[in-house]
Amino acid sequence: MITCFIVDDEPIARQGLREYITREGDIKILAECETIPELRMRLLEMSPDIIFLDIEMPYTSGMDWLSTANTSSLVILTTAYEQYALRSYDFNVTDYLLKPIPYERFSKAIVKARKMLQKDIETEGVDYMLVKVTQTKKHKILFRDITYIEARQNYCDIHHRDDTSLLVRTTIYSILEQLPSDMFCQVHRSFIVNKTRITSMDSNRINIGGVSIPVSRTYKEKLL
Repeated sequence: MITCFIVDDEPIARQGLREYITREGDIKILAECETIPELRMRLLEMSPDIIFLDIEMPYTSGMDWLSTANTSSLVILTTAYEQYALRSYDFNVTDYLLKPIPYERFSKAIVKARKMLQKDIETEGVDYMLVKVTQTKKHKILFRDITYIEARQNYCDIHHRDDTSLLVRTTIYSILEQLPSDMFCQVHRSFIVNKTRITSMDSNRINIGGVSIPVSRTYKEKLL
């Protein structure tokens, strides 16, 4: 599943993108933002695969944000203005869509984005995954050996039972989809745990060996 943000101050424009995204079938909207300050706050919480970004917005424009942004997300610009097209490619945007956006043109941008997205984790068989640690090297991890996974902005830290860890460029949402749901559970926006490794639990924390992990109210009922 591909994840995305919609960033646009116009409700009708957001609705149109929402409908197109639903038609694609494999894209999940994590957040909708009306301003760049809101986008910045959301990016502190999660890192989407794609950001659909309007240009002319209040407070800060999409181009101003691009000029200083440090994000691993692909950016697809959605705007009514042609004049920014040439400059936008200085920021390595994935595509530039002019409003009103035909669905066929939107779909072509998604095809391009899918090709560009590099999946860092592959599930092989039923009991392990392959984790890409370099461009040419992958590391095999048995599901049963994973103790917990911690999100760190655009990365996830996969902790093993032998107190080692691997830092992988992916989102917590992407990695959760690769894991067997009968063994793993998200307990916090930044943590996934191997349920078989839990040693104790109180009202708002669980313990895996000597590690204490927070449990948020959003995920507590499912965990119990």
